[in-house]
Amino acid sequence: MDLIAAAICLFGFGLAVYRMPQYWRNEVGYDSDRPPAWWPLGIAVWRGGARIFPLALPAAFVAVPFGVAEHFGIEWLRLSLAVPGGVIIVLGYSVFLFNRPKWVVAPHLRHQPGAIREWLGAP
Repeated sequence: MDLIAAAICLFGFGLAVYRMPQYWRNEVGYDSDRPPAWWPLGIAVWRGGARIFPLALPAAFVAVPFGVAEHFGIEWLRLSLAVPGGVIIVLGYSVFLFNRPKWVVAPHLRHQPGAIREWLGAP
């Protein structure tokens, strides 16, 4: 079962590594300004999710070795991966709520206000 999960993860990583530059350049046809009709959480959460999406790949590259270290009890690896994991989490919240720092956000999404400004009525 672990081998099947590892194969699925490797396929997902390969696909993400291939598609993320296209997403960054806005070549995938993804509309981040209009959520689909089935989306229940509002436009601010949809846009915030689109802004933090590029952080998913580095988060996965930290989370998978962290999980392996957890599984095998490698304490030093867990501790060394906690710092970059924490940085990615803080960056994710910052981008979602404030759309800052801009270098983490895809260029076509940098004009958007953060979720807090949208909830307070910013256009």
